[in-house]
Amino acid sequence: MGRSRHDDAPVFDAMLKNAITLFKAQMAGLILATAQDTEQSLAALHGMSPELRKDVEIIRFTKDVGTFTGRTALRKQTVYVEDIEADPDFEMTDTAKRGNFQSTFGVPLVKDEEAVGVITLGHAKPGAF
Repeated sequence: MGRSRHDDAPVFDAMLKNAITLFKAQMAGLILATAQDTEQSLAALHGMSPELRKDVEIIRFTKDVGTFTGRTALRKQTVYVEDIEADPDFEMTDTAKRGNFQSTFGVPLVKDEEAVGVITLGHAKPGAF
């Protein structure tokens, strides 16, 4: 990969497009840890409306169970939520509804035993993955 996230944008976009095709997802996002590793920010998105994209771009995901991305990074393992509405720990139900996704699948990107990012897939149907 290149020297900056901007240089890597075509690679990130290709990764997400392939993930959407392989998993038959409706949207995908790549979230990477900040240099301080205290939070994560959006590096790439695919399949999301421009309005929702604006909302998601300002979110700083922390490693906790309240966000799907944070939960995946915290656990450092693949996480699948079959139905977001039935998940008592999920705090971003409004964002999920605006994005029209109800099931999510996340894969952590791990380097030296630390989660450095997460690829997140979403689908409008519960149990889609």
